[in-house]
Amino acid sequence: MNSDESLARISRQLDELNNPGDKDSWLTNSSGIRLWIVCLIPTLPLLLVYLWASVRTAPLAYIPLAFLLVGLLYRSRADSPVGRPKKKADWLPIGIGLLAVLMAVLLSYPWFSAFGFVCIAGSFLRSVRGRLRRSLAYLTAPLISILVPPFQIDDLIVNWAHRKTTWIASIFLDFLEIPHAIDGSVIQLFELEVLASEVNGGFLSIFCLFFIACSLMAWKRVSLWLLPAYAIAALATTILVNASRVTFHIFAIESLEIDEAVSWLPIAAAATAGIAAIAILYSFHHLITAFFHFVEPNQDANVNPIVQGFNKLSYMNENRAFEEMSQYRSREGRDEAVPIASTAWMGLVGIGALLALLSVVQVFRSPIVSDDKLVATKVLLAPDENFFNAVKIQAAKIESHSLTMTEQNNGPELRSDSWEGTFGDAQLKIQITQPLVGWWELSNGYRQLGWEVLDRDTVAATEDGIESDKDALSKPFIYARLRQQEPELLQSYLFFSSVDEHGKIGEAPTGFESLLKRLKRRMGFGNRETAVAMIQMWVISKDRLSSSDLLELRLAFVKYRSTLSDALKSSKNQVGIPDKIDIEIDSIETTFPNEITP
Repeated sequence: MNSDESLARISRQLDELNNPGDKDSWLTNSSGIRLWIVCLIPTLPLLLVYLWASVRTAPLAYIPLAFLLVGLLYRSRADSPVGRPKKKADWLPIGIGLLAVLMAVLLSYPWFSAFGFVCIAGSFLRSVRGRLRRSLAYLTAPLISILVPPFQIDDLIVNWAHRKTTWIASIFLDFLEIPHAIDGSVIQLFELEVLASEVNGGFLSIFCLFFIACSLMAWKRVSLWLLPAYAIAALATTILVNASRVTFHIFAIESLEIDEAVSWLPIAAAATAGIAAIAILYSFHHLITAFFHFVEPNQDANVNPIVQGFNKLSYMNENRAFEEMSQYRSREGRDEAVPIASTAWMGLVGIGALLALLSVVQVFRSPIVSDDKLVATKVLLAPDENFFNAVKIQAAKIESHSLTMTEQNNGPELRSDSWEGTFGDAQLKIQITQPLVGWWELSNGYRQLGWEVLDRDTVAATEDGIESDKDALSKPFIYARLRQQEPELLQSYLFFSSVDEHGKIGEAPTGFESLLKRLKRRMGFGNRETAVAMIQMWVISKDRLSSSDLLELRLAFVKYRSTLSDALKSSKNQVGIPDKIDIEIDSIETTFPNEITP
């Protein structure tokens, strides 16, 4: 039986076995405190940049609690002076952490500095004994929860979770006999549609529940080797609880005729779902610890390496505490840290000081965009205000055309032609941006402008059935739902695709394929891609558009894209296309993200 009293009794027995030596001194080169300060300081400048950008988003508002929890548990459980790494393997996280700081400086990507901080902090916690004479490495779990997957992998995870949430909610709605249809992460009803991303989020986001799972690990002294199991538990809990919340939201509207968005119902629903999520995570904890229970070794038989390895992953209970106590004397001599040579110490101080200086410089310097990897060698096309006159859409009306030329450090200017008009009561904007090198994920630009990407999907032109060109029929496009809350609530619908210099419509990559293209471009392999023109259609509305309106917009975008494709095909048969177009342009204001970042 595991109890605080028995664990405290074991701690007192271990204290009788322990005869701690003198504490490290600040005046010696081998001081443990000095070592960890030297290693952690280089991570702080870019770490603060990462934290400042993260805590301003609702799903990551828990980050201060992660540091507070680790500090409180360390204060109550640490039972040894600050020491140095005791084995050569303990220096590996420190080396990885310092290398990550260097990558953060070179790539201007603060996430790597946060990763380096977690590695070094984890090594520090591993060097400190707890009151049960095991290291405090398990306290690293809440710190790991501050690391959101980089390179927008988090968006892929969130979108995948939203789609699974919608799928499970659909099963619940079928059981309740509520008619509906599913389109990506959208549940369509007779008179309205419900987005899983709108009902979910905040306290019930996957990252917040992962933090709760990591906090449970730290509280219960669970080995870090079991972190993947708790991550899977957090993901499953997120999908299950949010699917139930979406189902309740629709059931309240359709069957009970109660609008959940009015009065106290949203608060009550969120609180109930939060309590249920914590309870489910706690039950997952008991399931995991029951499976990874401590196996008492057979004292009469030889040492079983399988049992010994399994016990290192097991949950810290009373039996394991007694086992560690019995092995403490034999382990004590080998755990002494080897003093650091003066030359190695001075080298470490120099590396730490250099990385700290570079990090500070990186924080204050302006980011530099490598334009030679962004823009191709020449402008592909020079459309005018009558470019889309041949396209007839019943509800769409183009009223004006504007041109923006953006100077680049290398290569030609980036040309952006914009056509503005209306689609019913909504604003309609079409933009062609060229010449670009390969595919560019335009939804990233809107995210940087403050729009929240609710859903991103690949739509095949065959679903609309308007094309006669078989090649065009096989080329899908990207459709994204966006939302802006400030200064006013706006809904927007984004359609975009690429057409190369030969007029061939490009493939629409999935979110993961788009990520791989961005990584390839960051590593310098994007300059071999074909020059393309990105075409996008952006519709902004105060109210949600109906399904028939969205279908008409899809048809319109396919026609606009076909017009661009035909124009590029015909331009290849003409001679003397200028490499650069010199046009005097007045100051033009546009809400399009003209600067496309990789």
